[in-house]
Amino acid sequence: MADKTGNTAVVSVVWVGLTNSNDARRFRTLMDEHGTGDITPLGAQLLGLANITFTGLRYGSDRDGSTVTIAEAENAAGSHFDHDTLDAIAEVAALLPRGRG
Repeated sequence: MADKTGNTAVVSVVWVGLTNSNDARRFRTLMDEHGTGDITPLGAQLLGLANITFTGLRYGSDRDGSTVTIAEAENAAGSHFDHDTLDAIAEVAALLPRGRG
C-alpha cells in the first residue's frame, strides 16, 4: 500500500483455522495481548521483505467462527506513515475475507 507521496506500508495477513470457535476465541485473546507471541510472515525473503520487522504494535484481528485473522502493518524502508495510520491499516486488513484455494 502506498500514499500519494510514495510512502509504502507493508501488511502481513494470516488466517489461522482452529478446531472450534472456543479454541479460536482463546487463541485470539492470547494474540491480542502484545508480547505473547507473533506469527512470522512466510515468503518475506522471496518478496524482498526480509528486512521488515513486524513489531505487533500496529495490529488488528478478527474472528469468524473457528478462524482467526491477524494483520500487522509496518513502514517499508524509507517510508513514514505514523503509528495511528499503520494501526488503522492493520485493523482494516484484519477484516479481509479468507481466500479460498
